[in-house]
Parts: sequence; structure tokens; C-alpha cells
Amino acid sequence: MNENAKCPFCYELVGIPFYSDSKIGWYNRFIQNKNNIVYKGKHINIILDFSPLAIGHVLIIPERHILSFCDATDYEIFILLKVQKELRKYFEGKNTPVEFFEHGSGSKSSAASVNHAHFHCIPTTESIMQKMNIKLRPLEKDIQSLKGEKGYLYIEDIHGSKYYNNENEIVSQYMKYAYSELFHHNHYDWKTFSHDCTDILNETLKVYSNFKICAEF
Repeated sequence: MNENAKCPFCYELVGIPFYSDSKIGWYNRFIQNKNNIVYKGKHINIILDFSPLAIGHVLIIPERHILSFCDATDYEIFILLKVQKELRKYFEGKNTPVEFFEHGSGSKSSAASVNHAHFHCIPTTESIMQKMNIKLRPLEKDIQSLKGEKGYLYIEDIHGSKYYNNENEIVSQYMKYAYSELFHHNHYDWKTFSHDCTDILNETLKVYSNFKICAEF
């Protein structure tokens, strides 16, 4: 078990369901069979999202329990960037761009639903930027520069441009709601999620069936 005994992702990484079967029993079977893990590295992992916004939607999470990627070490960020590059390259071969986002937690504020750092990776031909109704600034430094008391929203669009907002209190699930509008459905709130997404997750696993990272991270 990783160092946080109350973290769903730390449980997932060792094949133990965190939530009861009455809530997401269908997803617990993915965890128990280790089918929830798309890529397992020494420092960075890719897992399924049990409330996916689209086929191919996955989460990039660090092995180490940290609140947000702004808390990551330089080496963890180095690996994260390598994994993102490999994902972009992989989906370029499928003629589909990808976007990334993180609801980062601050030391005194949390917009994230799970307090274990996680980047959402979403294949999409339409950028989420058209749905943004909050002020976003270009990020010219690395994500570690966002570390502070406030939480933040970090976005990398389909072109690889980086944006952030750390001025407003951004409600939990804000980005999931925005993507659900972009994709014309309302399956975004995992806290009240009751849909069995077995078929979508199996399709997602097929999408990543040929995904490989040459170096061991």
C-alpha cells in the first residue's frame, strides 16, 4: 500500500478497490483484475477513469502520493512530460489530438475531487478552450510554479498550448462539466455516477492496446 491509506488511487495501484461494490462494483472488477492500469511505470502511471468523458479518457497519476503535480519533483515532472509526449505521438497516429488538464490543490484549497495528483488525458478533435468561461493565462513556466495556498486549473489544449487560472475558486468538476457540454452528454459527476461504463472502458483499453513507452519510467 502506498503512503496514504485514504486515497482511492493508492488503493487502485495495488489492485484493491476503495469504493464499495454498491457504488461501482463493475469498476472494482477492473481493479481486481489489474485491467484498470493502462501503463505502469516506476514513477508515473496511467489508469482508467471510471466516469469517462469519452473513449480514450485516462488519468496520468504519480506513483508517489502527492496532492498535485505542482508538488512533484523535477524528475517526476521530467517523466510526466515524456509520458505526455508519448501520448500525443500515439494519438497523432490515430489522427486525434489530445488535451490534458489538472484541477490542482493548494496548501489551503482543493478543487480536486481526489487529493492524489492526476492529469486527465482526453482525445478530442475539438478544443475545450471554446467552452471556457473563466479567465485563463498562458503558462510560460513549468507547472511547479503554480504551487501555493490556492488551488489552480491547468490546461494543455490540442495544440500543446498551456494555460492556467489560480485566481478564482474553481468548483469541483468544472472541467468535466465543460467537456460533457463539448461532447453533448451529461455524464460528468462521478460522485453521483451510476452508469456501468464497462463497454466504454473496454473500448478505451482497445484504444491503448498498442501504446508503449520505450524507456522505463
